[in-house]
Amino acid sequence: MTPQREAAGFAAVGLEGETLDQLAEREVQWWMRKATEFEGNVRPLSVLPGAALIEVQRHIDALQSVLGHATNAMVEELQRRDDLERKLKRMNAPDALLIRNVASTRLGEQRLSIDRLKEQHTVAFGDRESNALDQQVHRLAAHIKSGEWPERKAPSLVDLTVEQLEK
Repeated sequence: MTPQREAAGFAAVGLEGETLDQLAEREVQWWMRKATEFEGNVRPLSVLPGAALIEVQRHIDALQSVLGHATNAMVEELQRRDDLERKLKRMNAPDALLIRNVASTRLGEQRLSIDRLKEQHTVAFGDRESNALDQQVHRLAAHIKSGEWPERKAPSLVDLTVEQLEK
């Protein structure tokens, strides 16, 4: 393996030069302590670079394994978010806003109170009472829990606009 390729492999798993130096230094120190224990014709200096590279490669393998699991988890989470966003786009705007608010903590967003949500989206909720919206949340949650995602019955203004632009 070329030094450039090794350096690229180290960087790919987040192994910085300083960490690499620390690993190599630890291996060198270990071999230096062990040098006095060797008998006969063993020359630890010729073994040192190879042992240090093997230890660094073990460290890289462990980091790649952890990184692989983290990457898979991230991909799965992004797929779940994408699925939720697609379902929300097919719902009526007020229902989608309510469900998005319920799922907000899972999406890394702040969950708002019904009153605050009403303040931020006056056009969507109009003069509906907070209690009515709260009941709507429970009804929507029950439908979703049973596998029924509500969809709007008529196209939205955005759908109609996109349709006209495509023509």
